[in-house]
Amino acid sequence: MSAPRLGIQSGRGYRTPPAARSGGPPPAIYPEVFQNELPFGPIDSLIQFGPDEIEWIEFINARDATTRYGTGYMAGIIRVVTRR
Repeated sequence: MSAPRLGIQSGRGYRTPPAARSGGPPPAIYPEVFQNELPFGPIDSLIQFGPDEIEWIEFINARDATTRYGTGYMAGIIRVVTRR
């Protein structure tokens, strides 16, 4: 016997969340990587930086990232400042 699936009460009635309909977990959301104030790529791109290239790394939360860079950064930003 499987566990009951939960739903969400919306303004128009009861609906089942997408993850429950598909049977899997919701997709993961990861922060974007910025290098020196410019978009660089997804989080996997961090591997391209060598330790001797990095001045510092900071995480900017979603609220502050939206204020600085606009919408679309629900998971925030990892900002990498490199030595010049």
